[in-house]
Amino acid sequence: CSAQDDPSDVNIAPLPEDRTGYTYIKPGGFQINYNREFVPANKAELGAKDIVIGVNLDGEARAYPVNFMTGPVNEVVNDHVGKSNITVAWCSVDYSGVVYHREFEGRPYHFGVMGMDNGVMVLYDRQTGSRWNQLVGKAVSGQMEGERLRTLPSTLTSWEQWRESHPET
Repeated sequence: CSAQDDPSDVNIAPLPEDRTGYTYIKPGGFQINYNREFVPANKAELGAKDIVIGVNLDGEARAYPVNFMTGPVNEVVNDHVGKSNITVAWCSVDYSGVVYHREFEGRPYHFGVMGMDNGVMVLYDRQTGSRWNQLVGKAVSGQMEGERLRTLPSTLTSWEQWRESHPET
């Protein structure tokens, strides 16, 4: 939310219980979510105060509603915006959203959720099975260990504000 928003005036899920120290890793990870169906802004069924992760790359704008990004299958969306293959990740446990460029050496990688480690979402890539810290985009184990995903600019805001500044979304 931007500084001018009253936090009580936005539509976001209730605060989660404290998950500090919580760890759960699903062997093999959860199913990977590929390009979800997108609709033009004038057909989107969102409330004005619903929170979105907004991305604007190469003149193409998209909004990813966080209230649809719940559960381990939906918390990561692999997409293509503008000229970039991207991964949009939302963790409803620690309320963090981030967008990464998901290519290495010109090859797109596909990401999914593996679980949580000490309260932080763990992603995995289908290509190598490496595990990635969702907050910092760093591979913490596997063939890609030590590599970092490039963070792309994004905005966490209300649908109303995003649509106002990006009507073509």
